[in-house]
Amino acid sequence: GGATAAARRRRRVAMRAGASADPLRVPLAEPTADAHAGSASGDDAHDDAPSTSGRPPSSPSGGLRGILRALRDPSCGPRLRRLLLFTSLREFKPSEPFLVELYETRGLTSGALTRDVFPSWTHARLPALILVCAFAARLGCRRTVILGTVSGMVTVGMTVSFALFVKAHVSKEGQAEDEAASDEDQHEEALHVFGVPALAWVRLSQAFAAFAFASHQAFLGIAFSTPSPSPSPRSYASAYVSAPYVSRIGTPTRFDARRIREEKESVENASKAFPATSHGVKAATLLSTCVSAVIGQALLRSNAPLVSLFAITFLTQMGSLIVVLCSFTEEEETRVSRVDEDDEVDAPSLIDVFRRTVRASRAIVSDPSVAAWCLWSVASAPTHAFVAANWQTLVADAGGGDETKTRAFAYGAWLAAQRAAAFLATLFVGAFAYGALVTHHSREEEEGEEEGETSETSARPPRAATTTLASCSFSLGALSFSLLGASFARRTTVVAVFVTFFFCVFEATSSVCAAAVGLGAASASGFETRADASERVGDGGSASFRGEKKSARRRATSLAFVFASLSAFGYLVDVGTQGVTDLRKLGVRERFETRAAFVTIASAAFGAFAVFGFFCEKRFYGKAGSASKRDV
Repeated sequence: GGATAAARRRRRVAMRAGASADPLRVPLAEPTADAHAGSASGDDAHDDAPSTSGRPPSSPSGGLRGILRALRDPSCGPRLRRLLLFTSLREFKPSEPFLVELYETRGLTSGALTRDVFPSWTHARLPALILVCAFAARLGCRRTVILGTVSGMVTVGMTVSFALFVKAHVSKEGQAEDEAASDEDQHEEALHVFGVPALAWVRLSQAFAAFAFASHQAFLGIAFSTPSPSPSPRSYASAYVSAPYVSRIGTPTRFDARRIREEKESVENASKAFPATSHGVKAATLLSTCVSAVIGQALLRSNAPLVSLFAITFLTQMGSLIVVLCSFTEEEETRVSRVDEDDEVDAPSLIDVFRRTVRASRAIVSDPSVAAWCLWSVASAPTHAFVAANWQTLVADAGGGDETKTRAFAYGAWLAAQRAAAFLATLFVGAFAYGALVTHHSREEEEGEEEGETSETSARPPRAATTTLASCSFSLGALSFSLLGASFARRTTVVAVFVTFFFCVFEATSSVCAAAVGLGAASASGFETRADASERVGDGGSASFRGEKKSARRRATSLAFVFASLSAFGYLVDVGTQGVTDLRKLGVRERFETRAAFVTIASAAFGAFAVFGFFCEKRFYGKAGSASKRDV
């Protein structure tokens, strides 16, 4: 019975991929001819037999085993190794927890830092994101990442030069501790670096730091752009694309069988590599930050100069630049090299590139699940940025305001503990966040095929959006709980534990969010656009190279645009919330409670939509399933 049902399903897939004129449902991947030939030696019996494990043998995973399996995979392993190497070097910054201490030992007061220095980074975030989008559209994501890496090196270099050229501020014995504010301002104005006032020099370094931080969106565009097609005889999934994607390439009679098969396998392979890429990059970031914080704390305890930590950071940033220049090959550049010399490719204007990027970005977020994850990012990322910048202040407040008792605890050791815990949480969630969902989707699709359903509702299971909304609501609720616990705690250890729980939940869930957005981009751009299709038909196929060479570049650029837009919207939410708290002159605890209230409201909204979607599914899709069974 199982073998007969499997044979019927294979015949239906072959009919839909071949002579069927119904463009409503096109499989992303099906067994190739090589797969059937390779299975003739005895694999047919294994394929026809029902699965006893309940999980596909090559299901996507973001856990430790999934990452190691992806690193060994010949199709995506080399690319993933380069991404992890670049991330590890870029995030290895032993000087990061001690930046404020360096500024204070060089004569800048905490009031000047809070009032004049750090707001420069905040104000430069939005212009930096706009520049990243423009550079990614015009120069490509790889060159944008190079510019961002160079900007990070410039930031560290300016900080080191500030430390070397500004004489260390050492107070004399007997000098009054309550020095007048005017005297402090005069002293700060007297500091110069290469003839430039010290405050202006430090502000400029913060602007470079903002661009380096914003260029991470272009790196995500490269990381989640679909890898090159790498057909695997036994790797195929029963995933489908809805009708709007198919309508971009016209009727099935225009399909190039080999090209469509490669694109299907490319998207399917990418869907399995995205969880490993997302959680692997996040794990490398957290592990590198943890190790660098431990090393920085150990060097300071061994009486190493504080400037030496920044020198190490500069060397690691230089190493990441070498990785980008030597071993980073963006898909768009390899595709461009395939263009014939006789082909004349008109350089599009900046407006055309922007319109094309916006159109591709809208296609990415058209999926309800992807849109839900984007809203989750906008709701949670501003709170994460606030907690990352103010958790040390909250710990000091819980310690009675005595920063000398909490400085070593907050700056070095506990930062490493936070990153280590978030690293383990990311791998744990990555190991279990995808298998059950994929198995559930495959089971529903198999039931739909057995019942003969060919509608778009069976192509995209409605429970996916409901499950995503419920996951977003649960994670936001956990974030709100941790914020409230940290704000009401009165002991430094308890505050640090709740803050650590906050980082664990956010880092693990944000990895799932990034993988979902990347998979949405792969599904949305797995086929040619309507313009490329008409161009291909018009000139007899010579423009197919142009469409192919542009596809990966557009995919990476649109992904960078989506991630940058999410960061920009989060920045606007952060500015609005910060303005409200500043207007009311709230303390650090009240600010944490305000953020917790905002996250709680967002969690309730996601939960309400999840419940609404569940009842709609039970009512409408249940009736549709019953009607389909009666028709069969």
